[in-house]
Amino acid sequence: MEAFRQKQTRNCLVVSDTGNGRARGDLELNPCRDIKYNPTKPSAKIVESKDLAYAMAEARIRGGSYLIMALCFYVAYLTTSRPEEMRSLTRQSIKEDGIEIEVGKRRATQHKKPS
Repeated sequence: MEAFRQKQTRNCLVVSDTGNGRARGDLELNPCRDIKYNPTKPSAKIVESKDLAYAMAEARIRGGSYLIMALCFYVAYLTTSRPEEMRSLTRQSIKEDGIEIEVGKRRATQHKKPS
């Protein structure tokens, strides 16, 4: 399985790099245009409270930006928010009755935002 991942990663890097070379004008044609990718399955990691506890404990030890990121992770976990929604938070998002988070689009298979 690890060899499969390494091959996929190498293919992606080569395709990306030749695409960049083409954009700069170094290449006329992308030689990787017809590369066939191996089929992959999307993985769904369920974040559990033990993962959250570990992240918070480690962030408290390291401090600084680690703690800020862990707190964003914690809020995202509690509100089922996406990373983009967490990064867009500002001080103006803090209201008297809580934090106001802009809700992004959701697919039918994703968790719904609590109302």
